Amino acid sequence: MIRLLFLITFFLSSYLFAQETYIPINTGVNMTVAILDVDSLIAIGDTILAMYTEDDIFRTGGFTIWNGTKLAIALWGDDSTSDVKDGFIDGENIKWIIRKDNQNLELTPYYQLGTNHWQANGLAVIEHMQID
Repeated sequence: MIRLLFLITFFLSSYLFAQETYIPINTGVNMTVAILDVDSLIAIGDTILAMYTEDDIFRTGGFTIWNGTKLAIALWGDDSTSDVKDGFIDGENIKWIIRKDNQNLELTPYYQLGTNHWQANGLAVIEHMQID
């Protein structure tokens, strides 16, 4: 019985974690960020997440899987037609995270173009991302 309860709890928490962490909503407005290079500790297959806050809880506004080459990521903005904050708002700080070996590690971006603040229809280029 205890084993069954553990399995149910494990799968339920995994499902809830995946829903809250990895599925950004296409809200119709985004910012495009190019990532040119990353820390040598970031491996192919690691997940790079861009996080915003809603009620002091970090939510995913965009993510990508590092494939070893330059890439672009869409960071979704808040849908102004709903009462729920479901994306970034103008000027909001972007918190960068790497999901590596079942751990969340903070990243520091070094920008070639733009800043670490979300902007509707904005464009930014990260020259390098470093694990903190």
